[in-house]
Amino acid sequence: MSIKLSKSEKIRVLNTRDVVPVMQEIRKRENKIDRNKEHLWMVCLDMDNRILMVELINMGSLRHAIADPIPVFSFTLQKAAVKIILVHNHRNDSLEPSEADYELASKMMSVGAFILVPVIEYLIISQTDYFSFLDSGLHGKLDKKKVDLTSNTPDKTKVELKALKIKVEVGKKKAKGAILAAVHKREHEIVRNLYKQGLSIRQIVNATSLIENEVRAILKH
Repeated sequence: MSIKLSKSEKIRVLNTRDVVPVMQEIRKRENKIDRNKEHLWMVCLDMDNRILMVELINMGSLRHAIADPIPVFSFTLQKAAVKIILVHNHRNDSLEPSEADYELASKMMSVGAFILVPVIEYLIISQTDYFSFLDSGLHGKLDKKKVDLTSNTPDKTKVELKALKIKVEVGKKKAKGAILAAVHKREHEIVRNLYKQGLSIRQIVNATSLIENEVRAILKH
């Protein structure tokens, strides 16, 4: 669910902590019952680090959000976002990262790196404070411990790549002008990244909307 933002909230993020007051204000808008539930938001940034949009990915159990990483990235291909910040709150307003936080952050950072939409921060917010994975050094540690998305889990990887293919197609149909060009550019980057990850041309064809000649043409340049 996309969160409606005011002009003043579409800020340029100079430091990831700049996102905190924006997200705390968004949380305050909800009714008291929903406000106390756990949320997972995705903050999409453009090339200038300006907030493009905020998407509510999940409300309730964080474990549910871990199961499928594709929704976290589906809108980035349509909105020409180049990086994202994940923001989460705990039901009791605790700022201490849980095992679910570590697992989610690690998985999302790996998928983001895989499709070239990096997760640059994972924030846990309360009504008055926040915890930053980046400032604490956890982001760097998890970034080095990337989840392998190309081996040992072929079935799961195939499902994720097929879902990504669908999202790229949706982005192509909806995108116009510069956004369409950005989608095409991202598609080329994805093809090259998949090839670097060890996928064959045939596997890339099966995972994207391209034909074999198009994949070969992209890899030649």
